[in-house]
Amino acid sequence: MTDGPARVSRAWLPFRTPIETSAGTWTGRVSWLLRLEAPDGRAGWGEALLDDPAHAAVLEALFDDLVATGLPPAPALVGRAGPAGRAFRAALDGARLDVLAQGPEARSAGRPAVGVNALIGALDTTATVEAARAAVDAGFRTLKLKVGE
Repeated sequence: MTDGPARVSRAWLPFRTPIETSAGTWTGRVSWLLRLEAPDGRAGWGEALLDDPAHAAVLEALFDDLVATGLPPAPALVGRAGPAGRAFRAALDGARLDVLAQGPEARSAGRPAVGVNALIGALDTTATVEAARAAVDAGFRTLKLKVGE
């Protein structure tokens, strides 16, 4: 698939409840949302996240290049960009796969869509089980458990 028009939005995504991880307590995350549009009008979304905000300027430069040219930067450049390059590649791959998953070839192959996962922080055992049950009851099929040290 060739890349169509690309748009990137940066957003702060607050969590409903703080998440305890081995890296500390998260109250939210900065997320870069990439939207790619295929020539036939299908649109796909991908997301880039960074653990260290010090890499944000490099990630934004990679996205700026994609938006300005309609083409991703050279793979060698993305590979040398470290954490920002990995976040960029995750967003680009996610958006491309999202477009492909909407095509007739994906539907006819019976490929299941990948849903959004529920994120559960490090809680006591009872609260963790309750949070997992609530997520499953809400329709989540994938759960991600973040644990502390």
